[in-house]
Amino acid sequence: MVSRTTPEGAVQHAVLDYLARLELQGKLIFWRTNNTGVWDARRQCYRKPQGPGARLGVPDIMVVVPPLGRLVALECKAPKGVQSKPQEGFQRAHEAIGGIYAVVRSLADAEAALSQALTSDRA
Repeated sequence: MVSRTTPEGAVQHAVLDYLARLELQGKLIFWRTNNTGVWDARRQCYRKPQGPGARLGVPDIMVVVPPLGRLVALECKAPKGVQSKPQEGFQRAHEAIGGIYAVVRSLADAEAALSQALTSDRA
């Protein structure tokens, strides 16, 4: 569950609620990525993702926008939050293959990224 008590959690929760409404209307599909490592009780620490397909820096939310299935990556941040180096690397790779990536600090930022995806697909 996304925490609403932190500024970043509040942004993420607002964006997830908005996307859920749009998905119910058949306008897109989305999923949230749980980026927290797995707790290892024996080692008393979180383990980072490992193995094929495991990747650091994956954004909080991925959205598929019609009509062409454009993939939009949304990284939720608090007003003063900054991306980690792996997040910056994912952003570069995602944009290099034509994806849209946005650091969102508000619902308006997420709406702007989705609007960009819809507009760029029509071009």
